[in-house]
Amino acid sequence: MKRATITISDELEPPLEAYLRGQEVPPSLTRILQTALREFLQTRGFLAAKAPKRSAKAFRKPSAPPRASAPEPGAESEEETDTTLL
Repeated sequence: MKRATITISDELEPPLEAYLRGQEVPPSLTRILQTALREFLQTRGFLAAKAPKRSAKAFRKPSAPPRASAPEPGAESEEETDTTLL
């Protein structure tokens, strides 16, 4: 990993500070700069876009649909009830 020391210009410092104050959990300066550099390089075609991370839900098997319960003996079927409304 390459390390670098940077200077934030007077022009960029106020909007950067405002951004950080507006975050519920402010990201680190390192995270902000890595994200900005990644977007810069992707926009110019020097870095392939990352595939979105898949959550654990995406790997779960889909659950089976609920089974229809058998009608109780002597109960009207839905078809009989529906036809009386027509």
